[in-house]
Amino acid sequence: MSATREHPPRKSSSPSNPVVFGCLSFTFGAPLVAALVWPSVMLVAWSVINGPKWETLTLCAGMVLLILGASFFLGYFLPATLAGGIMGAIGTRIRRRWFVLLGTIVGTGLMVGYVLLQSYLLNDGEIGGINGIAILDSILTSAVMSHWLHRRLERAHLS
Repeated sequence: MSATREHPPRKSSSPSNPVVFGCLSFTFGAPLVAALVWPSVMLVAWSVINGPKWETLTLCAGMVLLILGASFFLGYFLPATLAGGIMGAIGTRIRRRWFVLLGTIVGTGLMVGYVLLQSYLLNDGEIGGINGIAILDSILTSAVMSHWLHRRLERAHLS
């Protein structure tokens, strides 16, 4: 006879777990994906235009850390966090392709809203530069992160 009681494995039934997981994964994953995607796009574009050069590669490698830092410094992780929470709350109730489409719409919409709010608060008359790049980058980033989140939530649900 054992001095400890046997307990079945504890499975949390808290509905906030997928939401928290979605928030955290989008908070850190979206800036990382953005920091890898945009320099890759620029590397391909500049290499096609000017031919492959070592300086182009080093410039794009430097952009990775710059974009990652700017994502947190300029607050671009905030709409990503909210999008992750929304997508985590939806969970695996819908098929993956619709989840990715909805995640892309939600993520891009929240980024556009964030940029518009930021522009309004700073009395900036136009949206361009890094804000325009952030909006364009949020399309692909939201799709990648939504696909990843749906896969992870499916695996957690099946096990």
